[in-house]
Amino acid sequence: MGASAPLHPRLLEEARSFGYETFNQLQLRAFEVLRRGANAVISAPTGYGKTEAALFPIFSAMLEAGTGEGVGALYVTPLRALNRDIFHRMQALAARLGIRVEVRHGDTPQSARRRIAENPPHVLITTPETLQLILVHEKLRAALKRVRWVVVDELHELISSKRGLQLAVGLESLCGRQLQRIGLSATLRNPLTAGLFLTGGRPFEVVEARGGRRYEIDVYFAGTYDSVEERLQLLLDLIRRHRSVLVFTNTRDTAEALGSRLKMALGKAVAVHHGSLSKEQRLEAERGLKSGELKCIVSTSSLELGIDVGHVDYVVQYMSPRQVNRLVQRVGRSSHYVGGVARGAVVAADADDLAEAIVIARRAERGDLEPLEFEEGAYDVLAHQLVGLVLERGTITLEEAYRIITRAWPYRNLTLGELRRVAEFASSLRLLKFDGRELSRGARSLRYYYDSASTIPDVETLDVIDVSARRRVGVLDGDFVLSSLSEGSRFVLGGRSWEVVKVSVDEGVVYASPSDDYEAAIPAWVGEDLPVPYAVAREVGALRRRLLEEGVERLAREYGVDPSLMGVLKDYVERQRGSLGVVPTDRVAVLEYGNRIAVLHACLGTRANALLALLLSYYFARVKGATSKYYFDAYRVVLAFSRDVGAEEVARALREEGPALLSLTEEAVKGSSVYLWKLLHVCQRVGIVAKGSKPKVPVRRLAEVLRGTPAEEEAVRELLSTRFDLKTVASFLDGLREGKVRLVVEKVREFSPMARSMFEKPYRAGFVVAGLERLLVLEQVRRRLGRTKLLLVCLHCLDWVTEVAVDEAPEEIRCPLCGSRAVAALNTWERGAVDVLRRWRRGAKLSKEESEVVRDAQKSAILVMSYGKRALLCLAGRGVGPTVAARILSLEKGEEELVREIARAEVEYLRTREYWRESR
Repeated sequence: MGASAPLHPRLLEEARSFGYETFNQLQLRAFEVLRRGANAVISAPTGYGKTEAALFPIFSAMLEAGTGEGVGALYVTPLRALNRDIFHRMQALAARLGIRVEVRHGDTPQSARRRIAENPPHVLITTPETLQLILVHEKLRAALKRVRWVVVDELHELISSKRGLQLAVGLESLCGRQLQRIGLSATLRNPLTAGLFLTGGRPFEVVEARGGRRYEIDVYFAGTYDSVEERLQLLLDLIRRHRSVLVFTNTRDTAEALGSRLKMALGKAVAVHHGSLSKEQRLEAERGLKSGELKCIVSTSSLELGIDVGHVDYVVQYMSPRQVNRLVQRVGRSSHYVGGVARGAVVAADADDLAEAIVIARRAERGDLEPLEFEEGAYDVLAHQLVGLVLERGTITLEEAYRIITRAWPYRNLTLGELRRVAEFASSLRLLKFDGRELSRGARSLRYYYDSASTIPDVETLDVIDVSARRRVGVLDGDFVLSSLSEGSRFVLGGRSWEVVKVSVDEGVVYASPSDDYEAAIPAWVGEDLPVPYAVAREVGALRRRLLEEGVERLAREYGVDPSLMGVLKDYVERQRGSLGVVPTDRVAVLEYGNRIAVLHACLGTRANALLALLLSYYFARVKGATSKYYFDAYRVVLAFSRDVGAEEVARALREEGPALLSLTEEAVKGSSVYLWKLLHVCQRVGIVAKGSKPKVPVRRLAEVLRGTPAEEEAVRELLSTRFDLKTVASFLDGLREGKVRLVVEKVREFSPMARSMFEKPYRAGFVVAGLERLLVLEQVRRRLGRTKLLLVCLHCLDWVTEVAVDEAPEEIRCPLCGSRAVAALNTWERGAVDVLRRWRRGAKLSKEESEVVRDAQKSAILVMSYGKRALLCLAGRGVGPTVAARILSLEKGEEELVREIARAEVEYLRTREYWRESR
């Protein structure tokens, strides 16, 4: 080992006693590159010893040149748990070498913080947020003057978030002189991007694992769309077949539910692990799996990164992981050693999920990863870094700040004018002082800098109070409430529907009343549920096309799955073709239109369809005066219009109005509820709203006040960068206009299988919907009401008595014989009432019941005179008499809301009737 590894002899000797008998080729190449002082990105799957590849050359150099005073190396990781793991792995060996290693992060006790400040270690392990605090700490910053090395672990994870932008500027602030930068990452599609980000464009070398790592990923399907029990049994079989298993889910709710069900079968051998659990609970689960006490952990992304949980035999991904990188990272946790084959499986939930899982699994096995993406020039991070530079230096000119910040790769294109605007904005908030040339400390500088050191937004909850029972019924995610709920909105909590009476941000309370309307958003903001990329969605579309053209056996061999799974997909596309005559693919978009609902099938991915749905909804509201509710997933956009706009209009907007749609992008984004959610996060980062506190004014009012400011611009830019995919939408609309993408338009009475699968899904696309199919139920109610016949009776002449279906009646009801508008609307089985009315007209004495008939007829006539055909629609409802109809009509709702109110009244009538029947 000593002859082949270019490391200090003492390090090699001590390492041997810790089990390092040999080094792999990746480590040997890394030792050579780092010994030369070069910057490097070390990219390899988990289990290749990347930590040793980075730290051993640093230890070796410290032994050769001496450790000296102060911190010589910084080791930055995105997770506190990973900090602890690195420390436990390296501390004992380092101590034998006379190298002190310490950990400093948010959980570090005050006694340890004082020790680190008074006697800085040679190697300091920390997080990006704690590094921000260290940079402005007088003693610790002085201790960093001798830093020669910075290691950034899980580099790919940091690059894709604002934490990475913060770190990039922080490294430039740390030291303008030569600093050896070492990035560690899982397998990357574009390591050059990672290297440029890490080094700010300075020279670097890439050290990659040759040949990569082999992945064997099975795909399973339980057989039917709603077969939760079958999926559970399948999971149990997989767990029992292996010694230790990690089960990954996409959301915490799913992890908790699945963990609970598995515990019922396996008892204490199962634990749950996610970010909302306490540190102690997470550590207990990690230790349990490592010691063998646990057989299975059900986790979210919290166990994706390189935390040591011992040997894992097998990894199960419950439902599609949405992204290739995510699946590679998760399955890579199995057989965590060089040469070990990473083995795992995806358990699909339905046909769409199955197609997606098959595509992602093959891409993972082939190493076809998603490219790294990061936001450029973020203004909120920029404001914080400007304040940091002021706190570090006391005063700094704008030009000097510009030189430091633009050395960071994400800010290389920042203009001096942009920096000036952000500085002026920060000055207006008293975060710093700016006289047009020089930046200095402001009244809020220190507190703001510390409070906003984390770019991760706070996740707050609001209590839900049932106003009818005056009791607490649960909690809602604060982001969900502020971005999606207002008075009259409906949501699902605890298995039932609720209507918002009032949202009190100041009290932290949502006041709500029970509702019978189940067309409502689920109160779980699915921040963890990742978007499906365009490349994956497009290949799913291509697979559909090929299933129509090629044999199942051939495709099964190509994708490495059981032919029965391809058979399931073949049946799915054939049922679609049989229902509609066309299948949406990568080359064909399909528009289904019926019952004022438009379903656009487009394999564009989640982010593109999110934007397309928003643009179409905004366009029709602004240009056509037709409001709509919209929903989306990676393969569909659904718009439920307030009135019938027609299939042709939707098709024309897509084919011909692409430039007009795109021109509305910024306006539409600012008008969306998700914009308010994002603006609130930006406000927290720039100190307008204090972390952990509520806004003092409504968020919509805040949006008005911040119009035209860097905060508004940043919220829009972040959404377009992270939540929406403008490039793919523009390409799609261009393709439709130029005929490169075919759009098939179908007017339907019943939606196709692929459209209905959208209605049946409770988990897609970030904006989750429960019971969208209720829209279709409402349409069925509307059709029934329209076909219902009523008996029209002129109360003036009593000579005109006729039956008419509601839809066939004119808007204004008038007697054709005498011209009177005093026309009563009765049920067709109430013909006896006509005789009663005639006796009433003659002045005959009436019984109490007969007098009631006359009064109801008079009430209905007043409604018909006042509301015309709308009154007939109400009175056609089952059990909806004049009194109830008057209440409904007085609400002055649009037709969709009117039908919903009628349906509610019908339900209440049926419940009352059932109650009296049971009482008897």
